[in-house]
Amino acid sequence: MNYKFILTLPKRGDFKCEVAIDSDQTFAELSDFIATILHFDPSNMPVFFTLDDDGNRKREISMFGFGEDGDSAPLVMAETKICDVINPSCMEFVYVYDVPTDEYIKLEYDGGYFGDDDEVMPKCLLLEGRLPVIKSLVKAFIRKRTDDNLDQLFPPEPKVERRDDDDDIFASDEDDIFDDMDDEAFDDEFSEFGSSSRRGGASFESLDNYLDTM
Repeated sequence: MNYKFILTLPKRGDFKCEVAIDSDQTFAELSDFIATILHFDPSNMPVFFTLDDDGNRKREISMFGFGEDGDSAPLVMAETKICDVINPSCMEFVYVYDVPTDEYIKLEYDGGYFGDDDEVMPKCLLLEGRLPVIKSLVKAFIRKRTDDNLDQLFPPEPKVERRDDDDDIFASDEDDIFDDMDDEAFDDEFSEFGSSSRRGGASFESLDNYLDTM
């Protein structure tokens, strides 16, 4: 028997999709089909959750098992048929297609689908509105592009090897410049800032005292 599901986005009203799938097909096949028609990255790691009557998430259906036992242990998509989960007490579930941001699609059982015998399942019966996107991948892409642009605008400074004093090509020139300076002229120029110099300039005990004179 074929099941029909209505897919909606709880946070948006501009998207609607209807899918038919054989009840003996697995949640892995349903996940792959949803990813195909909505153009999701196949490397993404989605997860299903069954819902109770109040819309609370109950049983997890993931791509891989985690070695847990018991009724609350996650089911494995490839090992779980649609008919194993859908029953009068479980008519809805969610498909978390973007786990980091918890963006999800709600799937609601809408009865049986009676099509031609040669129809291939799963099948998309309706797809309209703006498609959802995996926001975490978009953010990661934007962040990478931003980092790449910053690296281009502000490339790392080139590494400069330190030189010994003997190798400093400017050392001799600097020594010559300062050796040629007239010490007496230097004292004349800056005597007002220093202590009583050879030329008898004004003396200040501190910078504050000097500033008070300005």
